[in-house]
Amino acid sequence: MENKSYMEVLGFLKEYENGPIKVGISIRDIEPIASPLFETYQSETTCYLERAPILLAMTRWISDIDGNSIGPLIIHTDGIWIWPSYLVYYLNKGYQTLISDDFINYMRDLSFIPNELTKERRRNVEEFYIRTFDPPK
Repeated sequence: MENKSYMEVLGFLKEYENGPIKVGISIRDIEPIASPLFETYQSETTCYLERAPILLAMTRWISDIDGNSIGPLIIHTDGIWIWPSYLVYYLNKGYQTLISDDFINYMRDLSFIPNELTKERRRNVEEFYIRTFDPPK
C-alpha cells in the first residue's frame, strides 16, 4: 500500500468549529444520502473511526442542530487522516457523503485496523492540525 506523505481532514462540520478557519461544510448544506460502500462496511468503518488514536480531546459536549446530545468533541487521527468524533454520529444518521470511498478503501487496505502513531507522526499531525485550524496570526 502506498504511504501518503500528506494529511487529509474528513467529516468536519462548520457548526462545531470554533477557530477562525472553517474547513468543514454546514450540515444544513448536505442531504442524508446512503453510500453503498459505507453500507457494506458500516460496522468496520465506525469501529475504525472510534478506535483510532486521539489527537485532541476537549471538554466540550456537543449536540446536533436539533439539540440531541452527541457526546464530547474528540479529534481522531490515524496519522494520515484527521476526523472529529461526531462523524460516526452523522454517518449513522445517513450523511454518508461525509466519508469518501477513497477513505473506506484505505481503511479496508489496513483491514480496518488503525496504525499506531509514532512520536514523529503524532508531532507531524499536531503541526498540521494547528496550521489548518489555528494558524499563526
